[in-house]
Amino acid sequence: LVSPVGTTFAYRMGAGLAVFSGWMWLIGGGTLQLPGLSSSAPTTFQDVWRTQDGATWSLVTSSPPFPGRGFHSLVAFRGMLWLLGGHGADSGGLSDAWASTDGVNWKVQSSLPGPTSESIAVEFRSRLLDLSVVQLPHPDRR
Repeated sequence: LVSPVGTTFAYRMGAGLAVFSGWMWLIGGGTLQLPGLSSSAPTTFQDVWRTQDGATWSLVTSSPPFPGRGFHSLVAFRGMLWLLGGHGADSGGLSDAWASTDGVNWKVQSSLPGPTSESIAVEFRSRLLDLSVVQLPHPDRR
C-alpha cells in the first residue's frame, strides 16, 4: 500500500482513474450528502491530478473546460486520455466526451448516445467501449 505524501487531492468518491503516458491520472469525483452524517450539499470536482509513484501527486489543472463530475469513465485510448459522461452535482447524468493528449488541454469530441453514470470504459479490439450501468428494478419493488 502506498500512502500519499505532500499536497494531494481532497477526499472524494467516484473519481476517474487511468494510466496514460507513464502517469496515473485522477480526475473529478465528488462528495455525497448523507442524511445525519453531513450537512453540506453534494460537491463535484473537476480537477486533474497525476502521479508516477502513487505517493506524490501533482495538480495538472484545477479548471479544465468540462464541468465537475463523478462516477464517470476515464481511459487511455489511441494516444489520448478520454473522459466520458458521469454525474454532475446539479446537472444529473452527463453525455459528453472529452479527450486530451496532455491532461491540460481538453477538447470536446462528441456526445454519447445518452447520459452515463457508473460506467466503465475499455479499449477492446481497437475500439473504445463505454459499458454503462443499467438500473434494473429491485426484486422487492416489482
